[in-house]
Amino acid sequence: MSFNDRVHRYPRRTEWLIEILSAIAVTVALLLLGREALRLYWETHGVDTSLFARFPWLREIVLLTAGNIPRCCNSSLNIGVELLPSLFLLLFALFAVIWVRYALPTIRTSARGMLVEFVGGWLPVPWESITAIKVTEAQNRFVLLAETNRQYLTSWHRWYGLLYKFGFRRSILITSAISDFDGLVKTLLAETGRVARVLEGRGAQLQEDATSSLFRMLLSPAAFFSQKAVAPTPTVARTSGPSAGARDDTVTGAYPRRISLLLRWSSILLMVAIIVRAISLVLVGLALLLPVLRSFPPFTWLDYRITGPLWWPFIAAVLLVLVGLPIARLLGSLLPDIAARNDGLAVNYSGRWLLIPWSALQVIKVTELSESNQIVLIQ
Repeated sequence: MSFNDRVHRYPRRTEWLIEILSAIAVTVALLLLGREALRLYWETHGVDTSLFARFPWLREIVLLTAGNIPRCCNSSLNIGVELLPSLFLLLFALFAVIWVRYALPTIRTSARGMLVEFVGGWLPVPWESITAIKVTEAQNRFVLLAETNRQYLTSWHRWYGLLYKFGFRRSILITSAISDFDGLVKTLLAETGRVARVLEGRGAQLQEDATSSLFRMLLSPAAFFSQKAVAPTPTVARTSGPSAGARDDTVTGAYPRRISLLLRWSSILLMVAIIVRAISLVLVGLALLLPVLRSFPPFTWLDYRITGPLWWPFIAAVLLVLVGLPIARLLGSLLPDIAARNDGLAVNYSGRWLLIPWSALQVIKVTELSESNQIVLIQ
């Protein structure tokens, strides 16, 4: 076996952990589907209670499965609709298991290319088919995404590029947990570089700046939220925002873009969830006041298990909006950009700069997370 002919695989404990968790996920989804099917069957055809006297434990199984002893016969049940949630859960579990199982494949390298394990077989990936290599690093841990052209790998492998950074090219993930990671990277770079020279620069492009915020956070949450993870330090410059018309230099500090985007999108998604929930509560209130509406969509999709007076869903919707939306907006502005000026501290709140005079600052509290990470609270 030559230098390039090597097999790289992940540790056995990692593979066993993935296999065990996958088996548990599919088993739980199947049990939930079987439980729902039994409950619907008993509610439609009834339960033979004559066996309870002979086998007392059957009663406990029925109670555990259905919650009570179903009475025969409820012919108004739509079994297909009732089973949809459990079926969707099973499909999601199978999708997640297949995705995770082959996200970390065994890789064989040779002079002609790589062989990637997939569904019990091997997929050939020639060196010239690799178009880009993207790198994410945090605390000396690495995640590589090798993108290929459409002739190789499968459409399934587009999901890995989508997860990495919303790409849609066929890709494979390689992490530093694989055996002989340094040797694999050297082989990958050497062979793709050789192909690039032969093809006059049309080989794979190493993109060290194409990092993935998700994998950076998974590799090291501390590095993800650390300002030093991206190296930009507070700069000294004349700013035109909060210090318009001023002649003094301003020291500005901004958080990494990934943190700002994370908080902003979390705030937006929370607002959307609050608004959707408030609308559903209003629709529930209307259906309780006018029962004739329950036979029309979207009223047929709602849950009417609400206790209290008829006006309570409307009050709950108003309270949810009045309390939830300010909290969601506060989440988006939790870590604002700041600028220190001679006349005070400028804070960027929801796109607007607010100037706080130095005399208005009363207390500064510092919590030290590590030697290089602190949290400062300014009152």
